[in-house]
Amino acid sequence: MAGHSKYANIKHRKALQDSKRTKYFTKTIKNVFVAAKLYGPDILSNPSLRLAISKAKYYNVPKDKIERAIKNATEESNTENYSDIVYEGYGPGGVAFVVTALTDNKNRTASEVRSVFSKFHGNLGVDGSVSHMFDVVGCIKYKNVDFDKLFESAIDNDAIDVVKLDDFCEVLCNQKDLSKVRNALCDVFGDPDECGIEWRPNIFSEVSEEVADSVVRATGSIGREVCKVLSERNININDVVAISSDSGAGKKISFGDEVLISKKISDYGFNEISVAIFATKASVVENFGVDIAQLGCVV
Repeated sequence: MAGHSKYANIKHRKALQDSKRTKYFTKTIKNVFVAAKLYGPDILSNPSLRLAISKAKYYNVPKDKIERAIKNATEESNTENYSDIVYEGYGPGGVAFVVTALTDNKNRTASEVRSVFSKFHGNLGVDGSVSHMFDVVGCIKYKNVDFDKLFESAIDNDAIDVVKLDDFCEVLCNQKDLSKVRNALCDVFGDPDECGIEWRPNIFSEVSEEVADSVVRATGSIGREVCKVLSERNININDVVAISSDSGAGKKISFGDEVLISKKISDYGFNEISVAIFATKASVVENFGVDIAQLGCVV
């Protein structure tokens, strides 16, 4: 991508960073509020609240905002209620999807989710239609830890498995054991980089190239919106390069109306790139963002 003046790029970068920070703050504060509302404000007896606070701190949410969210949740005058809800359905080619949501209006959320499925030629299913194809597990992720020590400590505390991936180690456990395993690991390794409940598929099958393209195109609207925003801010797009982790290299990624083949981020030089947009977890941005910015690229 090619941009315009240095000062305009700085201005737009700050606007993007502020927007992203606001989004993270809003989401994490809502999670703190809901956890305190549903299960009480006592951190020691409320593992959901501990996890929510840990994630809020990870995104540098100020302490006073966290405390205010807990206080608001416990006030009798507060009638705001959120609930977790799970939707199941099929995408193009029968690819199974599980969508988890936190909502204060189930009817509105159901309508919006159904609309997304329909838009991309999928179908929203009934409860139990695809959930049997997934396992609900606790997932704890650490970066920069000794894998052997983590493995030994995790297994000793009833973890199911420990996996070493490109830039982090992943500890899997039963959903009910998440708080127990997390607390045990925190005593040894400190707070994890990520922690939460995940739906993991237990059935895998090959899909045709045509179906894969359809699934990829379902995310194309994100790319089109990014192109639109950049255009509105007078940032011309001459070329787009898709970058991913080493394990994701070679996969198809949709951006706007293009389908790109992703390249390894560890092998790619950003010298000729003017603007880099990350759509990933914060840890990846932390690993590569500073080095990329030093090359003169707006992140």
